[in-house]
Amino acid sequence: MNLRNTLIKYAIPLLSLLIFLLAFSLRVWNLNKAGQMWDEKSLLVDYAWHYIRDAKNLDFGSEFWWKGTPDHPPLARYLRGIASIPDIKGWDNKGFPIYNYDLTYDRMLSVFLTSFAAVLVFLIGARYISLYSGFTAGMIFSMLPIPLGHSQIAMLEPLGLFFFTASMFAFFLFLEKPNRKRMIFSGITLGLALLARETHIMLPPMMLIILFIRNHSLKDKNIKSVFYKTLGTFGIAFLTFFLFWPMPFFHLEWEFNYFMNLRVNAARSIPEVFFGRLMLTPIPYYFVYFIITTPLIILLFALIGAIKINRSRNWIWYSLILWFCIPFIMSFYPKREHGIRYIIQIMIPFALIAAMGFEAVVIKLVKKINYKILFLIPLFIYQFIILLRITPYYIDYFNIVVGGAKNVYEKRLFQLGWWGEGINESFDYLNINAPIDATVGIATSPNHILPDLHGRTLIPYKDDKAYDFVVVNFYNIIREGFNDSKIRKNYKVIYSVIADGAHLVEVYKRK
Repeated sequence: MNLRNTLIKYAIPLLSLLIFLLAFSLRVWNLNKAGQMWDEKSLLVDYAWHYIRDAKNLDFGSEFWWKGTPDHPPLARYLRGIASIPDIKGWDNKGFPIYNYDLTYDRMLSVFLTSFAAVLVFLIGARYISLYSGFTAGMIFSMLPIPLGHSQIAMLEPLGLFFFTASMFAFFLFLEKPNRKRMIFSGITLGLALLARETHIMLPPMMLIILFIRNHSLKDKNIKSVFYKTLGTFGIAFLTFFLFWPMPFFHLEWEFNYFMNLRVNAARSIPEVFFGRLMLTPIPYYFVYFIITTPLIILLFALIGAIKINRSRNWIWYSLILWFCIPFIMSFYPKREHGIRYIIQIMIPFALIAAMGFEAVVIKLVKKINYKILFLIPLFIYQFIILLRITPYYIDYFNIVVGGAKNVYEKRLFQLGWWGEGINESFDYLNINAPIDATVGIATSPNHILPDLHGRTLIPYKDDKAYDFVVVNFYNIIREGFNDSKIRKNYKVIYSVIADGAHLVEVYKRK
């Protein structure tokens, strides 16, 4: 083994650790600051407990195993059910758990999964592009605002980021050396990815297209053997899926009808504020949101990276473009909402492509590795400043293309605070500053994620009633159509929850 390979051998684990620590620290330091989000408890943690309870009682025959919220496979609920056990602070009269508001342990699962996803980004880049691009990609992904925000929430996205990426990496390893061991590993990771989210059904056809790209590039004479082994990975994936969730296969008629009604028969898109109008979200929705919620300079580096890939003959690099593009087929499914949440797996190949572009620019300027490393400092500072301005409300980030979150708020271009971001901070303020026995009018959406306001009385706001304080969030105004004009006449703002200049929540006090 030559000196270069030796250095790389020992550099990989060290740099993997650095990427993990970077991703982990950015996610954990203000983990609960943004407050509880819309679906965290109601659709995942609460439902997850059903699985834990039935498994403890060895009851696998109840309808819940196949009929309970089957729009996504249950891997997220298996894992979140276990992770949320330390968050239980008591029990209600029906024997169901009462959780701590912050769901800290469940969110820590998200932190670990996405921190490991950042490591996978580094490993893919280091193996198939360069060590420098791999590290850059891991850093870029770790610091992208939208994935970072979803990395702190007890939802589906962290599982998608990790298992989708793990499945793709395992498949690349299999195509690199299609032996039985790698075939089995690829099949298991694919099965877990399919268990993580229903929309990951896009993985098998994408893998077949990648196989075609590989064969076209390499002119592999053993393509039939590799094709049959690829089908073998699909078979192992199906077996993995079945072992973790066999129940639907014994109720296929019900599952099919549910899927058709939920996914296929949906005739209309979701109403959302889009460029200042409340409208049904258009087909370009996801592409537009990707452009306006990704840091502009990183977008430019990705464009340079895409040009570099276009000039290459590297089938794995082409596969990164495919990996980025395929999830956009969700644009043709009517339920388009929540920014890039439903296609968040695109941010993995995007980070890799952007890193390639960044390295291409750096190589034009300097050759020595010491100087190349120095160029990572301004990239880090650029991304860190973005995070510092928007923290802890990362999912409300908008870039300079639309004037940032401040301009979005002032011009009412898009929705902000759509999952209840900032409500927790406003309640923290009232818990410190509002007198005990004060009445607080609530004009927020959603309302089911409100934290405790100890000793104060919470009342849904009505214009003909008087309150000591009123809490209003911007989402309730811009999306739900709440009219705050009378509040502004009779009350004055005493506290604002602000994210990069955008007012997510206002706390009013009676004049």
